[in-house]
Amino acid sequence: MRVAFAGAAYLVSARGAGETPIFGSDEDRERFLGILESAADRYHLLCHAYCLMENRYFLLLETPEGTLSRAMRQLNGVYGQYVCRQRGRSGPVLNGRFQSQLVEKDAWLLELARYVVLEPARAGLVTDPAKWHWSSYRATAGEVPVPGFLAAGWLLSLIGGETVAEARRKYRSFIRRGLEEGTTTPAGLGRAPILGTAAFAETLRPCLHDSALSRAIAVGKRHARRPPLEVLLQESLPRDVRNARIVEAHRRHGYTMQAIADRLGIHYSTVSRIVTAAERQP
Repeated sequence: MRVAFAGAAYLVSARGAGETPIFGSDEDRERFLGILESAADRYHLLCHAYCLMENRYFLLLETPEGTLSRAMRQLNGVYGQYVCRQRGRSGPVLNGRFQSQLVEKDAWLLELARYVVLEPARAGLVTDPAKWHWSSYRATAGEVPVPGFLAAGWLLSLIGGETVAEARRKYRSFIRRGLEEGTTTPAGLGRAPILGTAAFAETLRPCLHDSALSRAIAVGKRHARRPPLEVLLQESLPRDVRNARIVEAHRRHGYTMQAIADRLGIHYSTVSRIVTAAERQP
């Protein structure tokens, strides 16, 4: 049972099916990051850290709109299709869907950001995280350009500093300190479904066993600040603008197709066709 709500953060990971490699080449990793960028844009994800290994990946994601499952379905599904085409194979590429642990941002985000980029060091592949080109370390540290999907600025703001350059220096020191002190794995990480303080975990633990309660939290948080339909769907909009607003109202703000149809005075099936057509677009 996954707890999902607007603003939730997660440590996400996945392994290759049967311990087979997820990534066979740099081209594969580039393609995966491209798909991640597309999913992040479509589902409004914030990626705070990532690391791609050979048969496993780690993502530290924040979901301002509670869209983790949909975003991961696109990421893993599209990448899996690519791998099957490239390797001329069938069957799953990943071992199951994906693993996710809900994160209390204030208490755990920085430690997990460090944990993710130090995965190659834990595996003995490098001694310096800057030598691993397939993690977010180098971009966050200012050594390479920051990709569009990486929320490096927000992470650096947690590190602190009067300038970006100073924050990057502190970030490099923070990562290096964890490596030197051997604190590459946060205490208590394990497989706990919730990573945070006892108070945070107790607040959300009932949702792990009550799907209706989890949905209620998700819907309540998602809808709390959404604009009213009267604002989204004003009268006399051009057709292309109206259709884009219909998709936005349903996909982003969670309005039902019937509510949208009632607002516009059109049939439910018309709204359904517009949304379906948009879902088929890349």
